[in-house]
Amino acid sequence: MRTLSLAAAAAVVVVALLGGCSEVEDAPRPVAFLVEQPGEVAAAAYDVGELRAQVHYPPTITGRLPLFLQVDGYDEQSGAALVARGFVVVSISAAAGDRDRLVDAHLALWRQLADGGGPLAVVLRPLAGHVDAGTVDMTSTVRVVAPSR
Repeated sequence: MRTLSLAAAAAVVVVALLGGCSEVEDAPRPVAFLVEQPGEVAAAAYDVGELRAQVHYPPTITGRLPLFLQVDGYDEQSGAALVARGFVVVSISAAAGDRDRLVDAHLALWRQLADGGGPLAVVLRPLAGHVDAGTVDMTSTVRVVAPSR
């Protein structure tokens, strides 16, 4: 696990967006914690109502980047490898019963960001208009519970 230096910790910016989501009149106000990490991976986290995610992306962005969703956990090694290949890696938490609905809601936010707008555009400004929301790959952690005897 990486630790932030004092300088990097000082770069943490808490942003509270004052506007609501344009598609839903009474949408919760998004809050995000942006952490720029020097080196090969930039990272941020967002919290929009019940939608929470960690985002990892290349610090230098050219063109439109494909999106990779990791449901229920971020694998640092595979995430960093994907970022090195130009992917935006989004790690979301989704309860088993609501998984499809929550994944769809996250994807709706990313489609808005791909068009340069939506509640994530201020927080993830470097990615606004640079995400290829039509190219989405996904992996999910499956939890196996042994039956009790």
